[in-house]
Amino acid sequence: SVSNIEDTCSINRNWFNACAIRRVYAHLLDRRKEVLLALGDDCRSRARSQQEWLWTVENVLRLDARLSISDLLAIIYHHLVRLFSSSSSSLLFSDHIKTKDEEDDSFLLPELSAVLADLERCFDEHTLFLDSDLTRFPTDDNPDSWSKNAQVNALTAIRTCRNYLKDSDHIPSYRE
Repeated sequence: SVSNIEDTCSINRNWFNACAIRRVYAHLLDRRKEVLLALGDDCRSRARSQQEWLWTVENVLRLDARLSISDLLAIIYHHLVRLFSSSSSSLLFSDHIKTKDEEDDSFLLPELSAVLADLERCFDEHTLFLDSDLTRFPTDDNPDSWSKNAQVNALTAIRTCRNYLKDSDHIPSYRE
């Protein structure tokens, strides 16, 4: 709880949480369609390569929606890494059942899994881009940002997430 001693303006930047991940993803897909229409064939023909064009679409989407689909992938990736790579023990191999008093994000796994499945279905290995740490969309306007490495990084993030989720039977559930 916060007590303000003077009139205060609070700015909240947390505009979504994992419970709304499908709606956020759907919003980004809609905005991406509008970005593609706005950029048109003229901008596409100016790109030096298909990779540069796809990176440009992601970059403009990020400027428009403040988040790209590549950024969303990085968020999902880091959420799953945190969830499954718990410092106390790996949840993938744990038989521990959490009580309601313990932190548990496993109820979000179907939401994350649905978005990842759609990412795999709708976006090929040339469409999404991540930096070498898999933490963010590379925004530098140079060929490294849309390189094959940046594309492989995104594909690695998707595959890692899917591997985490494929054995979701091992996810702890709340004890009744």
